[in-house]
Amino acid sequence: MKILRFLLFGVVLALGVSALSLFAGFSREATDIQWGVNFSKKHATALGLDWKEVYTALLDDLEVERMKVSFDWNDLELEQGEFSFEDADWQVAQAEQRGAELLLVVGMKTMRWPECHIPEWAKGLSKQEQQEEILQIIAAVVERYKDSPAVYAWQVENEPLFPFGDCPWQDRKFLEKEVALVKSLDASRPVVVSDSGELSFWLQASRIGDIVSTTMYRKVWFHEIGRYVEYPLPSLFYARKAAYVNKLFGKEVIVGELQAEPWGPGKLLYDTTIEEQDAAFDLTQFRKNIAYARKTGLKEFYFWGAEWWYWRKETANDPTFWEEARMLFKEVPCLEVEIADTPDLQIQGLSGRQSLDEDKGMLFVYEKPAVLGFWMKDMRFPIDIIWLGDDMRVLGIEARVSPDTYPTVFYSPEPVRYVLEVNAGWAERNGITPGNEICLPQERR
Repeated sequence: MKILRFLLFGVVLALGVSALSLFAGFSREATDIQWGVNFSKKHATALGLDWKEVYTALLDDLEVERMKVSFDWNDLELEQGEFSFEDADWQVAQAEQRGAELLLVVGMKTMRWPECHIPEWAKGLSKQEQQEEILQIIAAVVERYKDSPAVYAWQVENEPLFPFGDCPWQDRKFLEKEVALVKSLDASRPVVVSDSGELSFWLQASRIGDIVSTTMYRKVWFHEIGRYVEYPLPSLFYARKAAYVNKLFGKEVIVGELQAEPWGPGKLLYDTTIEEQDAAFDLTQFRKNIAYARKTGLKEFYFWGAEWWYWRKETANDPTFWEEARMLFKEVPCLEVEIADTPDLQIQGLSGRQSLDEDKGMLFVYEKPAVLGFWMKDMRFPIDIIWLGDDMRVLGIEARVSPDTYPTVFYSPEPVRYVLEVNAGWAERNGITPGNEICLPQERR
């Protein structure tokens, strides 16, 4: 009996230590991240948009290289046994033409409300009959697109183990059967299984899928208390769970849904006012979510909200979210910088040098924020002076400052701790504007 109690105590202690480890400590910030977006034809249409216009804008204007695309059952099979792939073919072809990669989501429970997209003709079928039909539509999709160079992975269902949405049932054994079917038809690509980020330890998803996809929502409306709540989970919460999954199962964890749109009180997004949207999710929250994602150390994220960015830009005349996202997808080279963090180095700066290599610069680091003034004394080539905030976001730019402007002094628009000097025109060539984040090696920050 004593041995049993001792063993039980050991198990409880081990579980307690493991749970505490999710909240205590630090995570390493990721520096090389693959950003992507989710796309739902139905959701874009529900927002009153031309879904093809949105899709091509994501590929051409934002230059998104990786998309998670929902292929909904009730869109592909309006009548039993009669498949309609015209729109799906178009989406795959557009990605192929641009060299973009697709993560295709298939099954009964795919993306967006009502979660389970069941054709009208199938709603009256028994569970077993529905499952037989689901296997047929999955097989048809995989067979049709498995030879496409655009498809890099399959996702079977969307959060199938999480009880959310207007769905008639959930079945882990059937999920295993779906995954096995996809693998039998296309052994060359990984199969993704997704699960809740906040309310799961991802163990079942790790056992079933080749890659685990999770959600990352930060600010949501809680009906029980009638207010918005920001989840009090540190970035370490995700980092440690991902590390456990990797250690126990050898599986990678990605974030298939990174919140990039409002989650408001009891309404679908297309039924909310601009004021309600801004209360739930503004540009500051968008930036906070991106910074939080980086701190988890995970390497792949898909934004949930790209269709809404386009709606805000085109319908609400507010391109801020679209433009903020642009910088994540645009390939801006990381600068190699020299550090000027002493008075002598700061006085000398780049003075007296003949030139500066492309994609190199000098970062001036000060102990505390202040309104700083820079001039071009003894400079021999023009530069861009970039004023940076503590988070390395651009606060202002003095572009193409020539040596012959001396003795004019250029002042920061507000107190700053960091100032970056680069070759003249570097900011313009790389699309750098106020609000953007400058890419610097992590150890230089």
